[in-house]
Amino acid sequence: MPSFPAPDFVTARSTLNRNEILAGLPANTLPPELLPAFIAANDGPFLERAADRVLSNTEFTRRHLGGRRGDWDFVYVVEDPHRLLSESFVFKQTSREKVTRDLETVAGLRRFLRDHDAPLHFALPKPMHISSAVNPAGEGAVIYMMRKAHGRELGQLVIDWRKGRSPNPQHHFREALHFLAYFHAWGYRGSAQKTATRESLADLFRKWLPAAAAKALAAELQEGFPLLLKKDAHPENWLLSNAGEIVMLDFESSSSSPVGLDIAQLLDDYPLLSNDADGWKIRLELLSEYSNLLAKFDIEWKPCNSELSLWYRALVLTRCAFGLRRLRGLARRPSGSFSSSALRAGEWRAAHYRELLRFLGNSTASAGIRSCAAKLLDTESEVSAHRQR
Repeated sequence: MPSFPAPDFVTARSTLNRNEILAGLPANTLPPELLPAFIAANDGPFLERAADRVLSNTEFTRRHLGGRRGDWDFVYVVEDPHRLLSESFVFKQTSREKVTRDLETVAGLRRFLRDHDAPLHFALPKPMHISSAVNPAGEGAVIYMMRKAHGRELGQLVIDWRKGRSPNPQHHFREALHFLAYFHAWGYRGSAQKTATRESLADLFRKWLPAAAAKALAAELQEGFPLLLKKDAHPENWLLSNAGEIVMLDFESSSSSPVGLDIAQLLDDYPLLSNDADGWKIRLELLSEYSNLLAKFDIEWKPCNSELSLWYRALVLTRCAFGLRRLRGLARRPSGSFSSSALRAGEWRAAHYRELLRFLGNSTASAGIRSCAAKLLDTESEVSAHRQR
């Protein structure tokens, strides 16, 4: 039977008070190979051994936090009676290639934030240990442990606000948007600095729209806007920590996307802003702030208001198409796959997407956007009618 990991976690914490503890310890209490690490206040070896013991112990229940259970990539905490593990550490199962990219991104971005005097409340995960000792997903999969950041996802803040349980979280999203600008500036400096073409935009839109509609929509947009490192910036990938930090999560993507697409994910995947002229004005003001931050890093993206509005409308349209399709897929999963709060959040989001599509279709001169919005709403009506039969 695997050894219980709690003593290793406790010993790791105790390294801070090592002198007092060593004075009162009986001889041979610590394994000889770990004594130098304890004396040097190095908690790494204790945490590594504890992580391997956690992963080898089948007595612990794993509570899923994110990702798809059927794939390699998912995140979970390990439940223990004293909540020492579940409240302190997060485990992520994925491929070694993705872990390596994740760690390199976090380390590089952390240096960039420090070197460019980023706000101190911009925070990143704290990876601690990679383990391949236990390999439940088969060859090639590894599990790595991170120190848990306590807080709430930005998406949950929106739902709580809509339910009247907490204040409007728009300020926190604004901070996340500024953080996103730093991320994109860091990624842009290390890239080939490509720009979007109508062909690449049509390819992107075809993922969620019919081919003819995707081509027509791309033809209305301006070419030459920068392609940036994709963040996957939806609100579930951000935490507002209990200490007031904005914590950026998930760094596995290595592809690029048109400037503004991550912003559409962040601002419009949840019902944060109103879907009317006032809400659209706020969106454009936030986009302008983001653009000004990029300019400080010598990334030029200064479209006029009409170009910016049309560009962002097209990107938001694709997010609506993707979001509605994904929510329909989730709705087909077996009963009990999601909590009632998750289902309720999905209802809020679906209503937001539909309302946003109506606004986009009624407030633009773009024939492509009007046509796509109408078709997406027709599809939603057909799906709804089918469910009620």
